[in-house]
Amino acid sequence: MTGKPDINAFPDPYRVLLPSFAYLRSIRDQTLPARATALEDAISHFTDAEDRDDADYRDLALLGLIGEALQILEDLAAIATEPPKGFPAPNYVAATMYSPSKTTSFYQGLKKRSDDRILALVGLRVPTDSGYISLHELFQIALAEDTIEALREAEHATATLLRQHLFALASIWDDFGGYFNAFKHGGLSLNRDDYFVADDKGAELDISPSLTVWARRKDQGMVLGGMNLSPRDVADHVTKHAWIARALIEYIVTTRLFTEGLFEFDDAGTVTSIKSQHHIPWVFWLKRADVSPAAIERLEAIGIVFPDGAPDGSL
Repeated sequence: MTGKPDINAFPDPYRVLLPSFAYLRSIRDQTLPARATALEDAISHFTDAEDRDDADYRDLALLGLIGEALQILEDLAAIATEPPKGFPAPNYVAATMYSPSKTTSFYQGLKKRSDDRILALVGLRVPTDSGYISLHELFQIALAEDTIEALREAEHATATLLRQHLFALASIWDDFGGYFNAFKHGGLSLNRDDYFVADDKGAELDISPSLTVWARRKDQGMVLGGMNLSPRDVADHVTKHAWIARALIEYIVTTRLFTEGLFEFDDAGTVTSIKSQHHIPWVFWLKRADVSPAAIERLEAIGIVFPDGAPDGSL
C-alpha cells in the first residue's frame, strides 16, 4: 500500500455502506435466483404451449416469457444506477423506487456514456469531484507502471465489451418494452380472430405477426417484434439477452460486494479498518484477444483470474 486510506473519507457506514451491502446481498441471494427460476418456468410454459393447437394460448405464454425476460433488463437498469461520488456503492434508495420511465431513460442514455461512466456502473471506477479513479487508486495499492498500463488495457477492453452488451440490451428494450408493459400491466394479447394486418390502403395482407398486444395508453393494438420473426424466434431472442442481462447483474454485484467487503466493521456497525490489499482480485469482463499477452501476464501476476469462459462465452 502507498498509505492507509482515510476511513473517514468514505461514506457513512450506517446510511450508505451497510444498507448498500445488504441491498447487494439481497440481489445476489434472492433476486437473481428468483429471476432465473421465473424465466426457466416461462420458457418451459411457452415450449409446452407451442405443442398445442391454440395460437391464442401460445401468444399469452410468449407474452409471459417476454415479461419475465425483460424483467431482468429492468432490474439491470435499476441496479446499474450510477454510484454517488467518492465510492462505488449503488444508489440503493433510488433503485427501490419504481418509475415507468426510468428503464427507458437508462437504455436511451447509454450512447452518451463514456468508458469511465460505463466502468462506474459496474463498480470498476469511482466518480470524484475531479473525474474518475480506478479501484487500485481508491484503496491506494502500490503497483508498477507496467501493471497499471495492463490494468488500463483490461479496463478499456471491459468497457468495450460491456458497451456492446448494453447496446444490444437497449435494442431489446426498445423492441419489446411494449410487450413487457402489456404483460405487467394487464397481460392482454389480441385474440387472433379480432384483427388482421393491412397495407396502407386497408387491404388485408397474408402476414401472421409473432404477437400482437393491447398497448398501454393507446387506443389500438401494437404489433411488436417484427413481421420476420416467428414466435420461437422471439422467444429465443429475448431469452438470450435476458441471460446476458442476468450475467451483467451478477458481475456488478460481485464486483461491488468485493469492494465493500474490504471494510471491517465492529458489532455496532462502525468501520474500524480497511483490509490491506497487495494484489487486484476483482474480475474484468473482456475478450482475451482484446488484451495483449504481456498485459495478461502482468494481470495474472497480481491475482487476476481469467475464467475458462464468461457467462456469455465472450472470454
